[in-house]
Amino acid sequence: MSDANQRVMDGTLASLPGGVMLWHARRLLLWALGAGFVYSVVTGSSRSICPGGFAGEGGYIDGFGQPTEVAPTCTSLTLHPSPLVYVIIAFVVLVELTRVLERAVDEADAIRIIERARAAVICIALGSALISHIWFWSIPMTETGFGNSISPVLFGGITTETYPMNGD
Repeated sequence: MSDANQRVMDGTLASLPGGVMLWHARRLLLWALGAGFVYSVVTGSSRSICPGGFAGEGGYIDGFGQPTEVAPTCTSLTLHPSPLVYVIIAFVVLVELTRVLERAVDEADAIRIIERARAAVICIALGSALISHIWFWSIPMTETGFGNSISPVLFGGITTETYPMNGD
């Protein structure tokens, strides 16, 4: 257990009135920053497909195996974090700190509110990352192309890029 944690439990963190509450508020902010960072790292992913290929005589074959003169189109999908998740995390922190100031009847009640906010921030970050990955990996990509899907705008964004196959 860290020295600060022990001092909070002993009640000797600071002689400042509300020092324990400041410690819990700071802890909530650090958890929110950490959850945002983890969400950013975990929500990055990409996948691509190039249906078709090169024919033996220098031409191309399409996704159905038929010869063609036109290079097959490759598709790349990239999953990235949604700015809305960061806004929601910040909103939860601000609303819950305001609730502490307006509605908490004692220190224990205020700590309960802050701890629930911390749990909510963690659930929002991890849940958003999980939902965005499930949505991203459920987009069908086959040898004949990829299926259309609505991007999970709230949880993560998907960027689609198409380009012709090249021999490099």
